[in-house]
Amino acid sequence: MSVQPSSYAKGCYLNVGTQHLWVARGYLCLDEMERPLGGTTFVTFIGDEDAFATAMRGVAATAAEAVEERRRRHGEGRDALVALTDGPDDLDAGIAATLLGDADCARARFKGQIPPAYQAWAEEYSAMDADAARSRASQVIAEERSALRLPQLPISDAW
Repeated sequence: MSVQPSSYAKGCYLNVGTQHLWVARGYLCLDEMERPLGGTTFVTFIGDEDAFATAMRGVAATAAEAVEERRRRHGEGRDALVALTDGPDDLDAGIAATLLGDADCARARFKGQIPPAYQAWAEEYSAMDADAARSRASQVIAEERSALRLPQLPISDAW
């Protein structure tokens, strides 16, 4: 979830998306981004701090609902990985397949549309078995959470 400012006015848009942290970026990158308030809804600050604070509480509530809905749709653990192997993103699908130990699916997905910036990641994961991929993904996730100042979470049960 991110609150996106405007370069023209004081206020924000609300963006919600997904980012799998098993590829090092060092910044937030919302995949499958949506705007739960509507595509053009901009919450404007016009000088009234109390009114803006009230509006932002509404934005925060909408954000929380959108994130919970996204988490519900995404799922957890093995079920989430299985769903990702059928998803639109070839890199995430290939990594998920590798983590599941499905080498055939991983090879096929890594041959798909991988952005040039992530080719090295696809090659790295494609050369691993499931155990090595789980170890590497756990390491990268911990590093990304630290770089993004996110709390560390136990991921030993994630696979």
